[in-house]
Amino acid sequence: MSQPPIPTSTCPTPQRRRPRIRVVALFFLISTFFILGAIEIALRLFHPAPFPEFLQYEIDGHIRVRPIAGQVVTNRANYPVRINRHGFRGPDYSYTKPPGTLRILVFGGSAAFDFEASSEEKSWPGALQLKLSQQLIMPVEVINLAVPGFDSFNCKINYLYTGRNFHPDAAILYETWNDMGQYRDVALAPYRKGESQLNKPLWQRIARYSQIVRHIHPFIRSLQGKRLDDIAKSTANAGSDLEKPVASASLDWGRTNFTDFIDFVTRDGALPIVSTMAFLGSTDSLKVDKIRQAVAEGCIQRGFSPDRAVETFMAMSAIIRDVAAARNAVFIDGYNAVPHDLDHIRDNVHLYDAGSEKLAEAMARTLLADSKFQQLVERVRKEATAFGKG
Repeated sequence: MSQPPIPTSTCPTPQRRRPRIRVVALFFLISTFFILGAIEIALRLFHPAPFPEFLQYEIDGHIRVRPIAGQVVTNRANYPVRINRHGFRGPDYSYTKPPGTLRILVFGGSAAFDFEASSEEKSWPGALQLKLSQQLIMPVEVINLAVPGFDSFNCKINYLYTGRNFHPDAAILYETWNDMGQYRDVALAPYRKGESQLNKPLWQRIARYSQIVRHIHPFIRSLQGKRLDDIAKSTANAGSDLEKPVASASLDWGRTNFTDFIDFVTRDGALPIVSTMAFLGSTDSLKVDKIRQAVAEGCIQRGFSPDRAVETFMAMSAIIRDVAAARNAVFIDGYNAVPHDLDHIRDNVHLYDAGSEKLAEAMARTLLADSKFQQLVERVRKEATAFGKG
């Protein structure tokens, strides 16, 4: 009797499945590429999201880094921010001060650089220049020598190496936030100047041009802020390092930098002006969850919970006020000049145009009421008169 034939399996062999898997994977990748491409095109055409480009920096052996001269970078407001021939924001300035022109220098980090302002006049240094020139009815130059990432130590070096070359009549130091990034370290070890280069990696620069990335970025940042704030809250009563009070040695380091800056400016015959910073965090504003989440990341990066960061910020603000009084400098209360809300302050210390306007108003009002500043103005007016006679 013959044996029945052995049925042949209809199941595909592993060798047969592999080409199908490859085809499916390739189809999935191509489909995903076209779908993302279609979304990208649709967003660009119908709902484009503005997003700031990255500044490019070069290493500077004297002041750490500076923006590369001559670049023009578009910010979130679609305004082209220009870097002048000296490597700072704004138009080109001559080292020689025009007679009869009141020349004020500004030093600080990104909050003084004010990258996101919708125009030069809407940045707080630009708004301050406009207000003073209108009130005094005389030429005023407010030269912005701030560099993103700079702390007060970098600022005093920047004054010595760069600022005094411009022969200023006055100089403003606007700093605290970047100093706080040093406070946990300088209490235990010598000061470290930080990164020697601030340029972003290539993948981040490429990703920033994508509208898809621009649209999902705020959502990701919001989730990250909430997560970090939850971390800060969970460790609040657990002896966390984030809750440790700032060491007195750290505050003394900040005090020394402000004192040095005032002394350097005074010895050059100019008027020193120090200002506390506008800050989103306050005892009351941190009761609003959205604000806590907006400040959480920056605070934790600096080694503080949001509540401890506000306490430390206020302690340093008091020191700035006391140093100004002791060294006969002009003091400006920038912290209380700008409302601690998301209508005026974008995140931590970076201002919207409305916040810059409030800060510039407070600065102009304080300066115009100060007797030392009034004497300075009269001296500059006499320069113009003497030059005209000559």
